[in-house]
Amino acid sequence: MQNSTCEHCSKPLTPQQIKRNGRFCCHACSTKYPWNKGKTGLQVAWNKGLTGIYSEETRKKISDSKKGQKLSEEHKARFNFKGRKHSQESLKKMSKAQKGRIVSEETRAKLKLINIGRKASNETRLKLSKAGKGRKLSKEHIEKTRQFHLGRKRSEETKQKMKDVWDKRTAEERYLHLEPAHKAARLANPSSIEIAIRQVLDSLGIDYLIEQKIGPYWPDILISDRNLVIECDGEYWHSVPGCKEKDAERDRYFEEKGYKVVRIPECEIRKDAEHATELALIAGGAS
Repeated sequence: MQNSTCEHCSKPLTPQQIKRNGRFCCHACSTKYPWNKGKTGLQVAWNKGLTGIYSEETRKKISDSKKGQKLSEEHKARFNFKGRKHSQESLKKMSKAQKGRIVSEETRAKLKLINIGRKASNETRLKLSKAGKGRKLSKEHIEKTRQFHLGRKRSEETKQKMKDVWDKRTAEERYLHLEPAHKAARLANPSSIEIAIRQVLDSLGIDYLIEQKIGPYWPDILISDRNLVIECDGEYWHSVPGCKEKDAERDRYFEEKGYKVVRIPECEIRKDAEHATELALIAGGAS
């Protein structure tokens, strides 16, 4: 049998009130009475999983009503998630929910304003750096990034900051930073003399590797099963002051690692690439 008194104010209920409001004498009592009073265990919100239950007009009214609303310190403390760690399952769910989501230009502009002047801690930068290592970007993403930076002008302050960061780096750090770009450029645009030597090796049926890293260096051609490094020396670049010293240091490193190094000048390759390759193979003991 249904209670004959209001569950909020305990006033007697008339049949009309029971029919109209159920357990309450009026609408005010029904809104003040907690929906989960007397219930135990995990409660599921009535609107969980439902979408489209509010019209755009209602949503706007709700949003407008909350504008300028000031929260108490106690309330802020309850919703402070700083330092909170999500489980792997939660992270996967969040990642899945964001995939394919289209962010409006208005939202992008808001996020940009939020992040302007914001400085990340060293710990955060390290985390971002680790998360990005080994990550493969799609061609579409690379093209979008390229278009974003195309024609972009940096302020003098930004240029000075970039210069200061670069000046603080050691020679090895600079080399490692530029290494991926150098490798990509070499693979995309091999020199004509390198191509000529490769064609001769292909005709002889000799397996070789191109741009296979050995320590900090990238030899032009590596015949790995014979521990032979072939370097194709262009006349212009290898006549630059200081280049001979660098080449000698490079050769010493390869020899210390157990490789035989043979350098073929550009003039010999252009004169007779097949004969120059055969001489290099003989000199390297790979004939």
